[in-house]
Amino acid sequence: SPLLRTALSEQIDVITTYPDREYTSLRKCIAEYCGTEYENVIVGNGSTELISLFIQIEHPKKAMVIGPTYSEYEREISLGGGTTLYYPLRESIDLIVICNPNNPTSSCITRTEMRHILDACKEHDIYVMVDETYVEFADNMAEISAVPLTNYYNNIVILRGTSKFFAAPGLRLGYAITGNRDLIKSINTFNPEKN
Repeated sequence: SPLLRTALSEQIDVITTYPDREYTSLRKCIAEYCGTEYENVIVGNGSTELISLFIQIEHPKKAMVIGPTYSEYEREISLGGGTTLYYPLRESIDLIVICNPNNPTSSCITRTEMRHILDACKEHDIYVMVDETYVEFADNMAEISAVPLTNYYNNIVILRGTSKFFAAPGLRLGYAITGNRDLIKSINTFNPEKN
């Protein structure tokens, strides 16, 4: 966007100072954009970093990934010693990864369907990581985005980034939204960029 280029060039002097370690202003802007509380927002160096941090903190032994989808999920899970399952097995799992809308299929799960998934996962102590990197491209974004569910469920984390929709991959800005304050504290403590 030409507006992004103009805004960045007008603010070039900010690179001479350290940013707010809590990214409060940025988190408030993201929260307003997503319709959530800023305390529920975590920012990172792209959504890929947040995928990595979340998986390192949760350290799933077995994760189910709805595929075909983004290969980074399986890579991060295997780096942590976990196994990725692509079929609904009866074995016990502790993480489900859902790309919504999915890349490359564009299939979507509505918020109502996501509630059913979260309810079932809550019963079995399974965490759900939802990658909404492409949600702004969906015609029915209001029906798809699971952000409002973070007010009711503590077993969900939603990942988004600026690379795709805002066409700004060089900014390396990703963010996560969750109502699980313990997870937020763990990510902020674990993230070496914040220490």
